[in-house]
Amino acid sequence: MPEYSYLCECGHSFSIIETMTKHTKKPSQKCPICKKKAKRDYSTDFCSTTTAVRLNDSELNVGHLAHRNTERMSNDEKAHLTYEHNKYRTESPKELPKGMKRGKDVLKEREKSE
Repeated sequence: MPEYSYLCECGHSFSIIETMTKHTKKPSQKCPICKKKAKRDYSTDFCSTTTAVRLNDSELNVGHLAHRNTERMSNDEKAHLTYEHNKYRTESPKELPKGMKRGKDVLKEREKSE
């Protein structure tokens, strides 16, 4: 629920937490101390709000987008993506076409010849 701040002529400031519908029905409030009508204190409301910082298109990069998307994922989805990403490490290497060698094999041959 939103919090509405008020400032009275007597110098007392107070806030009320109520639904928007209740607030629109009776926007003015009485000061709990002097019982006079208090005015809304928009400067306090503005300073206390928490807003999300939005980046414009020129400031966005792949890292921002990836972070935003992973925040929306469940833990199961994250675990599945991690598994898929690292699956190549646990699988046995696939056969290469004839005449081709892996980098490790080429290095071993170079070491033997030296």
